[in-house]
Amino acid sequence: MATDSDTANLSRRLLQLEETICHDQRLIEELNQIVIGVRQEMERLQLRLLAAERNWGMLDQRVRSHEDNLPDEKPPHY
Repeated sequence: MATDSDTANLSRRLLQLEETICHDQRLIEELNQIVIGVRQEMERLQLRLLAAERNWGMLDQRVRSHEDNLPDEKPPHY
């Protein structure tokens, strides 16, 4: 048979568990929001990287095209 002391002890332990669960749920939600923000930032940076790579490719192509059109002459100081 449970005594008043046992019941009080169980009630206290149950309250501690409930508080811990609430704290953990709040922490998990905060961490989830951080992960979502990091993922969004990563996707944004990936798009910027793709755009930079495209721009670099176009610039490189223009430079190579321009180099191909230059005459093969020595500079005047030679």
